[in-house]
Amino acid sequence: MTVQFNPPSSCILEINMKGVKLAVQDDYCGYSRGNKCSHFFQLKNISFCGYHPKNNKYFGFITKHPADQRFACHVFVSEDSTKPMAESVGRAFQLFYKEYVEYTCPTEDIYLE
Repeated sequence: MTVQFNPPSSCILEINMKGVKLAVQDDYCGYSRGNKCSHFFQLKNISFCGYHPKNNKYFGFITKHPADQRFACHVFVSEDSTKPMAESVGRAFQLFYKEYVEYTCPTEDIYLE
């Protein structure tokens, strides 16, 4: 009911293996930047993401503040299913982890004679 009577601001989420960029169209973000607020959440600071199991039009993720011991929950509603968004974040996590492991634990061929 709240979404119908008080709709949230429109936004665009861009997801890649570095993180999630949020571009919000809203009145309170200021007119100097074309009425657009942008936020970026590094993937390493996202601890959970998913869509609501009973209504997949809702999507959310939890972030940790990069410097403080604070957490925030970000919830979005879409006209369509948000399952593809959750799957995209999952794939980004997989790519991030693969690159992280390859960098921190490189595998080399070892030949014993």
